[in-house]
Amino acid sequence: MEMERVIKAFRSLGMRIEYGGTLMHRWSQVERCLKSIEGEFLPPNKGCNIIVAHGSPLTFVGSNTTYIGLDRYIRNRYRNVFVGTVEGILSREEVLSHAKACLPKRVRFIPFMYVAGDHIMNDIMGRKPNEEGIPSWSMEMESAGFSVSTVYTKYKGEEFYKGLGFYRGINEIFIDMLLKSLKRLYN
Repeated sequence: MEMERVIKAFRSLGMRIEYGGTLMHRWSQVERCLKSIEGEFLPPNKGCNIIVAHGSPLTFVGSNTTYIGLDRYIRNRYRNVFVGTVEGILSREEVLSHAKACLPKRVRFIPFMYVAGDHIMNDIMGRKPNEEGIPSWSMEMESAGFSVSTVYTKYKGEEFYKGLGFYRGINEIFIDMLLKSLKRLYN
């Protein structure tokens, strides 16, 4: 909504502006996203996976609806993959309760954020409770007897939590949208 307001303001000044959609703007892009990350999933006989998205505490934000749709889509496709959001409607309590029913007792957290930063480091994989005394998701699962992991990548000799920005297929989606926007701009 904010972006649309800004674009409208600049268009009123005579500027021509084109833009692409979000990462999961179309279901074909959702499929491409899943193809990009599904190599990280534990197979059903090895444990379960939680795709961790950001989400929003606001009801009118479209990403929450998208994540609910993604969760439904994933549940119909994978029996051991769940979607949870740090700040959205697919709550920690809900997704961890599904994971606690998994056997064997192993869970892998898959960051579904372009940059796997503060939320993954602290809320999901943190080694100490937050200021309110709430343990991280991994601490809660470990206290329930689960082996916990996430995905990492190496870049220039350093290891990082693997956010979506490290997946070629994800970047190709953004590049495709940019190229389509440029084509509209110059045609």
